[in-house]
Order: sequence, then C-alpha cells, then structure tokens
Amino acid sequence: MKGDGSKVLVSGASGFIGANIVRCLAEKGYSVLGTTRREGGPGPLVNDYLGGVGNRVAWITCDLRDSEAVMNLAEDYDIWGIIHAAVFTPASRDLEQTRSRDILESNLMGTVNTLELAKEAAVGRYIYISSSGVYGSSGNPDESVLESSPTPYLQASGFYRTTKIACERLTEYYCSLFPMTTTSMRVGAPYGCMERPTSSRQRMGPIHRLLELILTKGRDRLRVRELEYTRDWTFAMDTARCIISGLTAPAPLSSVYNVTCGIDSSLKDILTTIQSVPGVDFEWEEVEDNEDADFPDNVGIRRGPLNIEKARKELGFEPKYDLPRGIKAYINWWKGVTEKGLWP
Repeated sequence: MKGDGSKVLVSGASGFIGANIVRCLAEKGYSVLGTTRREGGPGPLVNDYLGGVGNRVAWITCDLRDSEAVMNLAEDYDIWGIIHAAVFTPASRDLEQTRSRDILESNLMGTVNTLELAKEAAVGRYIYISSSGVYGSSGNPDESVLESSPTPYLQASGFYRTTKIACERLTEYYCSLFPMTTTSMRVGAPYGCMERPTSSRQRMGPIHRLLELILTKGRDRLRVRELEYTRDWTFAMDTARCIISGLTAPAPLSSVYNVTCGIDSSLKDILTTIQSVPGVDFEWEEVEDNEDADFPDNVGIRRGPLNIEKARKELGFEPKYDLPRGIKAYINWWKGVTEKGLWP
C-alpha cells in the first residue's frame, strides 16, 4: 500500500536493525511510522542514514509498555502493517538482576501491546523480529539449522532468549485467534551500518568491535584468538530486505523464518576481508589466551549457519551482500559519519 497514506509501523525504529528496516522501507516507497523511546526524535545519526528518503518517515516517541499510548496509535494513524523490532537486550547477568522488570515488561508487554494494536487497527501483516539466539548451541556446527530445530525449547535460558521464544508463540497464536497474518523472523549475526551502543543494547558484535579498534582507536596491530570461530555474518540491509519481504509475500506465511545470508565465515575471514579494503592498514596475530588478546573471543554459542531455503521459496529472498561487499560498505559508512562528526 505505497503512497496511499497508510503506514507501516516499525517499533524500535532508531535502533540497529530498526533503522535499516526503516531505510529499506522508505527506499521502496513505503510511508513509515517509526516509534522510538528517545525524546526529540531519532537523532542526527539516524536522520543522516535515511538521507533523501527521510521525508517518508514520521516519528513518534512512544513507550511500548504503555498500553494506552500504543492503542492510541490506531486512532491517530492509518496503519496497515507492523514490524515489531523493539527489544531490550541485556548484556550481562548483573543487568538481568538489576533491571529484571524493565527487561520483561519491555520484551513481553511491548509485544503484547503491539499485537493488540495490530488487532485494533486490523492490520494485514504483523512481523515479530526474533533472533537466532533462540537456537542456542547446536550439536553440529557444520550442519545448517532449520526453523524446525527443537533447540529453542530445550535450551531456553536467560531473559532475552526466553522472551523471544514466548513472543514467537504469542505472535503465532494471535494469528489463529484474529483475522491477521503474522510471522516471526529469526535474525542471525547481523552487522553493518547503524550498529552502536544504545540504552537497550550495549553488547556489540565482533565486526563492530574490530572496526572500533582499527578505525576509531587507531590500532595498527591486533592480537586475537579463536580465528576459526564461524557465524553466518549478514549485512544489515540484507536482513532488512528479508524482513520487509514478509509484508507482501502471499499468505499464508510460515510461523517462523530464518533470516541470514546462510553462509558461514570465520573470524579469520573477517580480518583478511577488512585488510583488503583500501585505506585500512593493520596487522594481526593469533594468541592462545584471552588475557593476551586485544580482541577477546566472543564464543558463547556455537552453531551452524541458519538454513534460509524457506525464506527463499516463500518470501523470494536472496542475499545481495557477500562478506567483502558488506564490510566495505560498513567501513565507508563508519568513516563517513566519523568525518561528519556524527559518531562515535
């Protein structure tokens, strides 16, 4: 429904994945309503990222825990689709202990309230942004992971993973109760433009952490470990493209889709790819112990790449960015916003 005044609502729209979803929607001609908890709008970094398509985006400050404020959106706007990307990602057990209620209310009730909004506004599509984190560690890191894997329910622990699983099930059940089409997108290993620490997400991915050392802190030599650690690193605009395809793909949709590039790359692959980008000059060496590493390992979970055949067949999704193209685009963006004084 492009250009007819009706909007796609994106929650968490100024966050990492949210900002990429908003930009992708706007570039495709959609009218977007972005929600953020940030007073005063999304801020100059997001506005710069949207560039010439920013005029297709309306911003509203809204705490998704506030059911009345969320339901008022149905009266104030013509909403035909919702992409619920807002999430509180606790970076540590200490944070879970000190902010348990905030995390659970944000993740659980934020989802319930947006589902209720979808019901009230009679939206055609509701897309919940889940995570590959629900899979935990798989038994065989060389074997691709299907949506039908039982591990989300066998290994559920921690507020983040538990709330993701619960919200997937809520999203699916609302579809069976009310006349709406819903799906959950399990996003895996995203990297790219707009990843930065926020109040609800403090733990950055390995590619971001490497570029921070090289581009921002000026390190010309890094000591790293676990070079063979692999993950299906996916450029964030590819992630956004797959998510958005769920808005227009023929119904019925599957209850869950994996969203990645579907191909594993190692930490060593990342390092050599960064080195290949013109204007980036650094060396690295492998060390055995975390104590000796400038870049400690980030190996909490080991799994194979997510299988994306379902997204290919049902959503028409095909990744456009391989690792070299994605990292080059990421570095160019990082340097550009640094030169503009927008970040970090």
